[in-house]
Amino acid sequence: MNLHRGMRVGVAAVAAVALALVAAAPASAAPPIRTQTPVITAKPTSPTGATTASFSFASSTANAAYTCSIDGRASSCTSPVTYSGLTNGSHSFAVKAQAPGAKSSGAATASWTVDTVAPSAPSVTGPATVTNVTAPSPSFSNTSLEAVTFLCSLDGSAAAPCTSGSAVSAPTEGAHTFSVFARDIVGNLSAPTTVGWTLDISVAKPFVLSGPVSLTSATSATFAFGSTEDGVTFECRLDTEPWVSACTSPVTFTGLVPSAHTFLLRATDPVGNAATSDSFGWTVGTTPLTFSWTDPTSLPSGVTSSTTADFNFLVTGITTLSCTVVDSLGATVFSLDGSAAAPCSSSVSVSGLVDGLYTFTLLADATLPTQSTMSFTWAVDTMAPNAPTISAPTGWVATAAASVVVTAAGASDKLSCTVDGVSTPCATSVPLSLTGLAEGLHLVVATASDKAGNLAQSQATWNVDTLAPVPTVTSPTTLTGTVSVTFDDQVTGGGTNPVLELVDGTAVATSRKCLDAVGVSVSCALQARRVVLTPVSPLVAGQTYVVSINRAATAPVVDLAGNPAVTAAPTFRAALVVQENGPTVVQSWRTVSASAAKGRSYVKEVRLGARATWKFTGRAFTTYLVSGPSFGYVTVFVDGVKRAAWNQYATSTRYTSARTISGLSNAAHTVSYVVTGKRGSTKATGYAVGIDAVKVGAAATVSPRLTLAWSRVKSASASGLYRSVASQSGQSTSLSFVGTGITWAHSVGRNHGKAHVYVDGVKRGTIDLYATTAKNGVTWTMTGLAPGKHSIRIVATGTKRSTSTGTLVTMDRFTVK
Repeated sequence: MNLHRGMRVGVAAVAAVALALVAAAPASAAPPIRTQTPVITAKPTSPTGATTASFSFASSTANAAYTCSIDGRASSCTSPVTYSGLTNGSHSFAVKAQAPGAKSSGAATASWTVDTVAPSAPSVTGPATVTNVTAPSPSFSNTSLEAVTFLCSLDGSAAAPCTSGSAVSAPTEGAHTFSVFARDIVGNLSAPTTVGWTLDISVAKPFVLSGPVSLTSATSATFAFGSTEDGVTFECRLDTEPWVSACTSPVTFTGLVPSAHTFLLRATDPVGNAATSDSFGWTVGTTPLTFSWTDPTSLPSGVTSSTTADFNFLVTGITTLSCTVVDSLGATVFSLDGSAAAPCSSSVSVSGLVDGLYTFTLLADATLPTQSTMSFTWAVDTMAPNAPTISAPTGWVATAAASVVVTAAGASDKLSCTVDGVSTPCATSVPLSLTGLAEGLHLVVATASDKAGNLAQSQATWNVDTLAPVPTVTSPTTLTGTVSVTFDDQVTGGGTNPVLELVDGTAVATSRKCLDAVGVSVSCALQARRVVLTPVSPLVAGQTYVVSINRAATAPVVDLAGNPAVTAAPTFRAALVVQENGPTVVQSWRTVSASAAKGRSYVKEVRLGARATWKFTGRAFTTYLVSGPSFGYVTVFVDGVKRAAWNQYATSTRYTSARTISGLSNAAHTVSYVVTGKRGSTKATGYAVGIDAVKVGAAATVSPRLTLAWSRVKSASASGLYRSVASQSGQSTSLSFVGTGITWAHSVGRNHGKAHVYVDGVKRGTIDLYATTAKNGVTWTMTGLAPGKHSIRIVATGTKRSTSTGTLVTMDRFTVK
């Protein structure tokens, strides 16, 4: 029993221990929660004609960070996020959220289509080129597969929605143009198709130039007649007989019986407008009178631009003869004595005529039974016709074909055209289809002439450019130089492209400037010939960079005709030679450990001209400097202006020297401390400068981030005319580069010491720079590195061989392989 009891107690004890162990063991960590998937609250419509897209989104999980991807390219983002320069086609967007300590959420997605391609130009059928319909109904259609609507413009008015076959009110006589645009569902607008016509709703009244004498014994009569309009057809009528169609001037009637007769003329234009002349009357009787024109060639033509007229005639068998010229209103234009009719013999000349219809009349045997008249009518027209209209391309176009429509303003105007100086047949409203046009300027000149020979001209010009702009890239020669991209034509789009990239496609931050053909700065949104990219940060020595002329998913550089620049991605390697003070060379002073210092250490330099620099924003700052027997003067510059020279000599080492400069503007400032090489006392053992901490306002910064530079020594034999010099243990100079090797150029001499060389953080050797003869341009080289990014660091040891007089370590340049 006792044994069993003991066993039970032992078991219970073991169970208790086990329970205690379980209770003492830490609980298993709960799996992290998953961040709630964000909700996209705003996104582009699809399809859209916009090449930018904005998205807004939110997650119900607090403090979530977001990652967005556009077409598979991911980056951190905040809401809203906007993308620009999107190309035509389908695009996708996704956003994930992740709260601190939580799993990433699922992705919220959106997709849409960008469509900036305009539909094809519509086909348009207009009225006849010359018509008397004041409200024609043009028809039009489009072969584009996407749904389209149409916009129409009459005579250059603002385009407005319209439908095919609708009446268009154009009641004024003269030329009209009708342009139709096709518009797709996202608003892309096609090039217009233009038709033209001339509205003609009236015709000028025809007139009889000459006919028989009003009283004559001749039993035949000849009539010459005309109209101020071209293209009309005439009908003639004698007395009450039927109208004779296809009547042409001159027309002769024979077999006339003695009696009074009348002659009428009717003119009809091509569209059916008609007008009838005044009645011409004469009598066939018995009279000895005879009449003839002695110089018919001197008579004015039916319609003339001449303001003079000569009449030469012979009349016999009469007693008296008088002449008069009257205009269409009956006003006397010519008489010898100012009366309605003046005596004349065989010729009459008139001048100074103005535009209008005139009649020259011979009156024979006035007031006698044999009185008769003979007349001649003509029109004077000196006014040029309205200039024709030309519908043609304008500005710069990227096609070698063009459709040009010339429309005469007057229905009877005759047209002639030249294309680039070559005579080319043309007719009103009939398109000229020009193909194979050469690169450059083209000129169409249209000339309208009326029946009197008056001329009016219009012209249209445009430039054909079917060639893509070709870029020429000038790479920088230094790590802070500019990348210049010069195009062989004027371009726009320089505000977005070209882009400086790494070979993996990562964009390099740059500022950009655009220049015109003569090098004057212009807005990158305007026409430019050169785009200059300046890296925001220095380039990496030996790094290969890509100049992406038209980066994917960005608005391209195009010329004035819209031709995108040649898609190219030329590469260049950043400068391979970096001088001792190059922008990517990092130098350091010696770091001295000191428990009494504010940061338990400080930086120290002893060589003349060495410099430490830092930046701050504020009105004042305080510097905590080290003082002691080996310390001397330090010169302080603020924004390049000398503000102080502090003596840091003291009989014992101290870390309490607080120097303040105040009275500055509340702005960003740059402070530089320069070793002067001047002792602070005759008892001083040196002129070192030691910087412990800085303070702006109430906050002191221990071990501040200073940009440190070694002392520089001018030397004609140095590659950049200077060498950087250090002598204290721990001072270093380093460079990050991309390549397969590196060369360090330095000097040697009797006062030189030793330096460690590290490549990619691994010590590659200790170099003794001692030599009995001073020499510059001595090199240390390492090759065979794997292609890629590397670093070199030269560290002064502060040691030397026994025969050396100093511990100098110098830096002339680095050369990347």
